Amino acid sequence: LFCSVFQHRHIRNDWMFVYSSREDAAHRSGIELCRRHYVNGDWAGALAWALSEAPFESPFADVERDSQLGAGLLEAQLPVAIWQADDAQVELLNSVFYRNKGAYLVGRILGGGEQVPLVLPVLHGEGYGEQQGGDPCLHLDTVLTETDEVSIIFSFTRAYFQVEVPVPGEFVGYLKQLMPHKPEGELYAAIGFFKHGKTEFFRALNQQVAKREERFMIAPGVRGMVMAVFVLPSFRTVFKIIKDKFDPAKEVTHAIVREKYRLVKRHDRVGRMADTQEFSNFIVRQDHFEPECLAHLLEVAPSTVSLKE
Repeated sequence: LFCSVFQHRHIRNDWMFVYSSREDAAHRSGIELCRRHYVNGDWAGALAWALSEAPFESPFADVERDSQLGAGLLEAQLPVAIWQADDAQVELLNSVFYRNKGAYLVGRILGGGEQVPLVLPVLHGEGYGEQQGGDPCLHLDTVLTETDEVSIIFSFTRAYFQVEVPVPGEFVGYLKQLMPHKPEGELYAAIGFFKHGKTEFFRALNQQVAKREERFMIAPGVRGMVMAVFVLPSFRTVFKIIKDKFDPAKEVTHAIVREKYRLVKRHDRVGRMADTQEFSNFIVRQDHFEPECLAHLLEVAPSTVSLKE
């Protein structure tokens, strides 16, 4: 919005939301985000509650069967301290995460002073419930309790979720407890707030660069035919700039390259395709680059990369 109004003039960090003006503010709205259920030794019953109380319009083909199977998975996956805890409880966000034909109930299991994330993927489609002669029904696909598995569900290689988010900051704060190593920018983007995800990404990048511990360098491996690729070694992101001239085998234009990346972002996040954030009029200090990296960018993309006093 700022750049739309001022056409990239008067850019200053305190006007561009580079740093949050509410970083130290309380993040408690009073809105209840979760529902809870004490297990009391009945894990199948807890899963039956989780599934049957979810706000789905379609019925489950067999909640009892799914709950029993899910309880068996929990017994194999949960730490003994949680499985045997008298105070064990299942906590789930009220909102359901939808993506394609799947829905995800997201929360955690607490007990015995420990906690693990909990994700219940629910599928809907033909083949579930047809044996009863009715319409397609719901079906619990599996039970996820490992942080790494949950992190993959929220990966930047997956399409954004469609989910009702009452208070985005608190919502992301809850998800951050389930995935402590997941950057906040990725979490905001995963639940559809990709513009604020871009803001959080830029804040994190600024904080990392400010440490002055390392500089941007050419990405290891085979150099791209269309893009110049560079990295900040400790930052989990690849940076790309479109070359002025492409290698002979590539017969595309700058506009086509941009549109292909935007297509992946909007619609077609499959295979190895990852989410992208597009920046223009990007200003970086010269001493944040390794000399070899800066020289390479100036050589292959002189219309995009330039030095200014």
